[in-house]
Amino acid sequence: MVAIASTNTGNNSLYAVLAVMFAVLILSGLLSRQNVRGLAVELTAPGEVFANRPFDVGFALASRGLLLPRWFLLLRLTREAKPLLIPYLPRRGRSSGRIEAMVPRRGPYLFPYAHVSSLFPFGFFRKGVRYRSDLAVLVFPEIFAAAGRRADSSSPS
Repeated sequence: MVAIASTNTGNNSLYAVLAVMFAVLILSGLLSRQNVRGLAVELTAPGEVFANRPFDVGFALASRGLLLPRWFLLLRLTREAKPLLIPYLPRRGRSSGRIEAMVPRRGPYLFPYAHVSSLFPFGFFRKGVRYRSDLAVLVFPEIFAAAGRRADSSSPS
C-alpha cells in the first residue's frame, strides 16, 4: 500500500523511509519473539532462606536452538525482582550463574516459573516467555537484630 501511494504522489522518498521504518518494527518484533523460544531453564534452591532477606538462586539457561545464538536475554523470577541480563547465549550453549531473589513471608514458597524476555535486536519490543520451574523453598522467619544493652566492662557491679 505504501508503494502504491508513493508512486501516485510526489513524496516518494518520504514513503520509502516510512516503509523501511515499518519493516524494521515488524522485523524487531519477529526477531525478539524468536530469540526467547526454544530455551530450557533449571533453577536450584539455596540452603537457607529467611524472610525479607535477599538470597541467591542458582540457574542454568540452555539454548536448544540449532541455527542462531541468543542475544540480550533478561531472566527474572518474580515481577518485583530486578532482571538479570544474559548478553550472549551460543547455539546449543548453556549459561549458568546466580540470580538474586527475596521472599516477603515465612513458610513454603513456590517459584512457579522463570520469565525470560528479550531486548534483541533493537529493544523496541520486550517479548517474553514463562518457563515452568516449580522451585519450592522453605522460608524461615525474618531475622531481627537483638535489642538490648551491651554489657559494659568498665561499670562497677
